[in-house]
Amino acid sequence: MAVRKVFWEDPYLTQIDATITSVSAQAVTLSQTVAYTFNGGQSSDTGTIGGWPILSAEKDGKEIRYELP
Repeated sequence: MAVRKVFWEDPYLTQIDATITSVSAQAVTLSQTVAYTFNGGQSSDTGTIGGWPILSAEKDGKEIRYELP
């Protein structure tokens, strides 16, 4: 299942409810996201997931893995 990339639909949205779809060490994937990940020279968005700061974001196939502290 691919993450729904809400940032393409509404780039000004700053908050969304999402479900964590997987956890691996300090990284999570989500059902949907407004946090853009690094691509084509554009930096990743900063923000939080459940109050935890996003340390990095990385594409993983059709998913985006967010590393949290």
